Amino acid sequence: MPQPSPTPKSAVKKSISFKIASTALICALTCAGGFIKIPLPMLDITLQTFFACMAGLFLGKKWGALSQAIYMLLGLIGIPIFSRGGGITYVFMPSFGFILGFILCAFICGILRDRLFKDFYFDKIKITDYLKVFLICLAGIFGVYLIGAPYMLMILSFYLKQTQAVVSAAALSLPLYVLGDLVSLIVLVLATPVLYKRVPRLLDIS
Repeated sequence: MPQPSPTPKSAVKKSISFKIASTALICALTCAGGFIKIPLPMLDITLQTFFACMAGLFLGKKWGALSQAIYMLLGLIGIPIFSRGGGITYVFMPSFGFILGFILCAFICGILRDRLFKDFYFDKIKITDYLKVFLICLAGIFGVYLIGAPYMLMILSFYLKQTQAVVSAAALSLPLYVLGDLVSLIVLVLATPVLYKRVPRLLDIS
Protein backbone atom coordinates (compact mmCIF):
# COMPACT_ATOMS: atom_id res chain seq x y z
CA MET A 1 0.00 0.00 0.00
CA PRO A 2 1.57 3.35 -0.98
CA GLN A 3 2.62 5.60 1.87
CA PRO A 4 1.15 9.11 2.00
CA SER A 5 3.58 11.81 0.94
CA PRO A 6 4.81 14.08 3.74
CA THR A 7 2.94 17.33 4.22
CA PRO A 8 4.82 20.61 3.66
CA LYS A 9 4.77 21.20 7.42
CA SER A 10 6.36 17.84 8.22
CA ALA A 11 8.92 18.33 5.44
CA VAL A 12 9.95 21.68 6.92
CA LYS A 13 10.26 20.12 10.38
CA LYS A 14 12.41 17.33 8.96
CA SER A 15 14.67 19.74 7.08
CA ILE A 16 15.08 21.97 10.14
CA SER A 17 15.93 18.92 12.26
CA PHE A 18 18.52 17.97 9.67
CA LYS A 19 19.96 21.48 9.79
CA ILE A 20 20.17 21.41 13.58
CA ALA A 21 21.96 18.05 13.49
CA SER A 22 24.35 19.30 10.79
CA THR A 23 25.03 22.49 12.76
CA ALA A 24 25.84 20.44 15.86
CA LEU A 25 28.17 18.24 13.81
CA ILE A 26 30.11 21.19 12.36
CA CYS A 27 30.30 22.75 15.83
CA ALA A 28 31.76 19.48 17.17
CA LEU A 29 34.28 19.36 14.32
CA THR A 30 35.33 22.94 15.10
CA CYS A 31 35.88 21.89 18.72
CA ALA A 32 37.99 18.93 17.58
CA GLY A 33 39.90 21.17 15.17
CA GLY A 34 41.14 23.25 18.10
CA PHE A 35 43.02 20.25 19.47
CA ILE A 36 44.69 19.39 16.16
CA LYS A 37 47.31 22.09 16.35
CA ILE A 38 50.86 23.26 15.91
CA PRO A 39 51.66 25.21 19.11
CA LEU A 40 53.34 28.58 18.60
CA PRO A 41 54.12 31.35 21.14
CA MET A 42 51.25 33.76 20.40
CA LEU A 43 48.73 31.52 18.64
CA ASP A 44 48.33 27.92 17.58
CA ILE A 45 47.90 26.82 13.99
CA THR A 46 44.71 24.72 14.09
CA LEU A 47 42.08 23.27 11.76
CA GLN A 48 39.38 25.59 13.06
CA THR A 49 39.49 27.97 10.10
CA PHE A 50 39.06 24.91 7.88
CA PHE A 51 35.84 23.98 9.66
CA ALA A 52 34.61 27.59 9.80
CA CYS A 53 34.86 27.74 6.00
CA MET A 54 33.18 24.34 5.75
CA ALA A 55 30.35 25.61 7.95
CA GLY A 56 29.53 28.40 5.51
CA LEU A 57 29.90 26.21 2.43
CA PHE A 58 27.76 23.34 3.66
CA LEU A 59 25.28 25.04 5.99
CA GLY A 60 24.87 28.49 4.45
CA LYS A 61 25.30 31.88 6.07
CA LYS A 62 22.74 31.56 8.90
CA TRP A 63 23.32 28.04 10.16
CA GLY A 64 27.03 28.15 9.39
CA ALA A 65 27.54 31.29 11.46
CA LEU A 66 25.32 29.80 14.18
CA SER A 67 27.54 26.71 14.43
CA GLN A 68 30.54 28.92 15.12
CA ALA A 69 28.63 31.15 17.54
CA ILE A 70 27.59 28.07 19.53
CA TYR A 71 31.21 26.92 19.59
CA MET A 72 32.25 30.31 20.99
CA LEU A 73 29.49 30.37 23.63
CA LEU A 74 30.26 26.83 24.81
CA GLY A 75 33.87 27.83 25.36
CA LEU A 76 32.96 31.06 27.15
CA ILE A 77 30.71 29.28 29.67
CA GLY A 78 33.72 27.25 30.77
CA ILE A 79 33.89 24.14 28.61
CA PRO A 80 37.60 23.82 27.67
CA ILE A 81 37.10 23.53 23.91
CA PHE A 82 39.28 26.44 22.83
CA SER A 83 42.84 25.61 21.81
CA ARG A 84 44.10 26.92 25.18
CA GLY A 85 41.21 26.27 27.53
CA GLY A 86 37.92 28.09 28.05
CA GLY A 87 35.96 30.40 30.33
CA ILE A 88 34.77 34.00 30.15
CA THR A 89 38.29 35.33 30.82
CA TYR A 90 39.31 33.89 27.44
CA VAL A 91 38.12 37.16 25.93
CA PHE A 92 41.39 38.61 27.23
CA MET A 93 43.46 36.08 25.30
CA PRO A 94 45.17 37.39 22.14
CA SER A 95 43.61 34.55 20.13
CA PHE A 96 39.98 35.28 21.05
CA GLY A 97 39.52 37.66 18.14
CA PHE A 98 40.10 34.77 15.77
CA ILE A 99 37.22 32.87 17.40
CA LEU A 100 34.99 35.87 16.69
CA GLY A 101 36.41 35.80 13.18
CA PHE A 102 35.20 32.22 12.68
CA ILE A 103 31.61 33.48 12.88
CA LEU A 104 32.27 36.13 10.24
CA CYS A 105 34.16 33.58 8.14
CA ALA A 106 31.20 31.17 8.04
CA PHE A 107 28.80 34.03 7.27
CA ILE A 108 30.97 35.32 4.39
CA CYS A 109 31.41 31.83 2.93
CA GLY A 110 27.67 31.23 3.09
CA ILE A 111 26.83 34.51 1.35
CA LEU A 112 29.39 34.00 -1.40
CA ARG A 113 28.32 30.40 -1.92
CA ASP A 114 24.81 31.61 -2.70
CA ARG A 115 26.13 34.38 -4.95
CA LEU A 116 28.66 32.37 -6.96
CA PHE A 117 26.68 29.15 -7.22
CA LYS A 118 23.15 29.34 -8.55
CA ASP A 119 22.74 25.76 -7.34
CA PHE A 120 25.45 24.51 -4.98
CA TYR A 121 25.23 20.92 -6.14
CA PHE A 122 27.86 19.34 -8.35
CA ASP A 123 26.43 17.03 -11.01
CA LYS A 124 29.59 17.53 -13.05
CA ILE A 125 32.68 18.99 -11.41
CA LYS A 126 34.32 21.76 -13.40
CA ILE A 127 37.63 23.55 -12.89
CA THR A 128 35.68 26.77 -12.37
CA ASP A 129 33.90 25.13 -9.42
CA TYR A 130 37.22 24.62 -7.66
CA LEU A 131 38.19 28.22 -8.40
CA LYS A 132 34.91 29.51 -6.98
CA VAL A 133 35.28 27.47 -3.79
CA PHE A 134 38.87 28.73 -3.46
CA LEU A 135 37.74 32.36 -3.74
CA ILE A 136 34.93 31.77 -1.25
CA CYS A 137 37.30 30.25 1.32
CA LEU A 138 39.91 32.95 0.69
CA ALA A 139 37.31 35.60 1.51
CA GLY A 140 36.36 33.62 4.62
CA ILE A 141 39.97 33.53 5.81
CA PHE A 142 40.16 37.29 5.23
CA GLY A 143 37.17 37.63 7.56
CA VAL A 144 38.97 35.65 10.28
CA TYR A 145 42.03 37.90 10.16
CA LEU A 146 39.98 41.08 9.71
CA ILE A 147 38.80 40.62 13.30
CA GLY A 148 41.52 38.39 14.73
CA ALA A 149 44.65 40.36 13.87
CA PRO A 150 43.56 43.78 15.25
CA TYR A 151 42.08 42.09 18.34
CA MET A 152 45.33 40.26 19.03
CA LEU A 153 47.45 43.38 18.68
CA MET A 154 45.02 45.37 20.84
CA ILE A 155 45.13 42.80 23.68
CA LEU A 156 48.91 42.59 23.51
CA SER A 157 49.33 46.36 23.55
CA PHE A 158 46.62 47.61 25.92
CA TYR A 159 45.73 44.68 28.18
CA LEU A 160 48.91 42.62 28.48
CA LYS A 161 51.07 45.76 28.16
CA GLN A 162 53.61 44.03 25.96
CA THR A 163 56.54 45.98 24.57
CA GLN A 164 56.43 47.37 21.06
CA ALA A 165 59.02 44.77 20.04
CA VAL A 166 56.72 41.91 21.12
CA VAL A 167 53.72 43.46 19.37
CA SER A 168 55.75 43.97 16.20
CA ALA A 169 57.01 40.37 16.35
CA ALA A 170 53.41 39.14 16.68
CA ALA A 171 52.36 41.22 13.68
CA LEU A 172 55.26 39.93 11.60
CA SER A 173 54.39 36.32 12.50
CA LEU A 174 50.84 36.58 11.10
CA PRO A 175 51.85 35.47 7.57
CA LEU A 176 52.93 32.14 9.09
CA TYR A 177 49.41 31.56 10.41
CA VAL A 178 47.90 32.65 7.11
CA LEU A 179 50.12 30.12 5.34
CA GLY A 180 48.87 27.35 7.61
CA ASP A 181 45.27 28.30 6.88
CA LEU A 182 45.94 28.41 3.14
CA VAL A 183 47.28 24.86 3.20
CA SER A 184 44.10 23.60 4.88
CA LEU A 185 42.07 25.75 2.47
CA ILE A 186 43.53 23.91 -0.52
CA VAL A 187 42.49 20.58 1.02
CA LEU A 188 38.97 21.90 1.56
CA VAL A 189 38.75 23.26 -1.99
CA LEU A 190 39.70 19.88 -3.44
CA ALA A 191 37.36 17.98 -1.12
CA THR A 192 34.22 20.14 -1.24
CA PRO A 193 32.87 19.27 -4.72
CA VAL A 194 33.59 15.57 -4.16
CA LEU A 195 31.98 15.54 -0.71
CA TYR A 196 28.95 17.40 -1.94
CA LYS A 197 28.28 14.71 -4.54
CA ARG A 198 28.42 11.98 -1.91
CA VAL A 199 26.49 13.38 1.04
CA PRO A 200 22.81 14.33 1.24
CA ARG A 201 22.16 17.83 0.01
CA LEU A 202 21.78 20.30 2.88
CA LEU A 203 18.60 22.34 2.57
CA ASP A 204 18.70 26.08 3.26
CA ILE A 205 15.97 27.22 5.63
CA SER A 206 15.28 30.94 5.28
